[in-house]
Amino acid sequence: MKMIKDRCGTGAAMRWFLVALAVLVHTLPARADDPPSFAGKVGPYVLVRPEKPVPFQTLLGANGKPLDVSAWKGKVLLVNFWATWCAPCIVEMPTLDRLQGALGGDRFEVVTIALDRQGIDKVGPFWKEHGYKHLKIVLDPKWATARKLGVDSLPQTFVVDRRGKVVGYLVGPAEWDSDKAKVLMRYYIDKVYE
Repeated sequence: MKMIKDRCGTGAAMRWFLVALAVLVHTLPARADDPPSFAGKVGPYVLVRPEKPVPFQTLLGANGKPLDVSAWKGKVLLVNFWATWCAPCIVEMPTLDRLQGALGGDRFEVVTIALDRQGIDKVGPFWKEHGYKHLKIVLDPKWATARKLGVDSLPQTFVVDRRGKVVGYLVGPAEWDSDKAKVLMRYYIDKVYE
């Protein structure tokens, strides 16, 4: 029993459990109004049912001051949690930048939230070095929003619909600028709610 308890308490074991659960859920019959399928390098995009409001806590901008998240109201958001020390995050980040360049605007935005505890002191130089053109710096150095969403591994990405509800997530890196990812994002951008 102790061995099971110890193994289930690790981040890696929990991550693999979530991936296995996601694969199981992903194999359930689709509903007519389900979005198109999409998968990252670790597992599939998983729908959240029932949908839940996004629990944004205090997020900081590049200036170190609290960010006004009301600017995101009414937009579909792709919210990605990452860190400068996360190798898969670094590989994935250019695809997020290109997705924002391709689809970003008044109906859609990619929000990359850095979880580095040193905040802008660490993220700022990293940002300049990599030259991201379309993304804004958003910081969550105390992991306040990340904890509320249950982030336990990086990268982890959530889709928030324009009603402000988390509708799905993906654990691990993905090619967010791929045609399949764009089709998934357009599904939510064009979705009509009653």
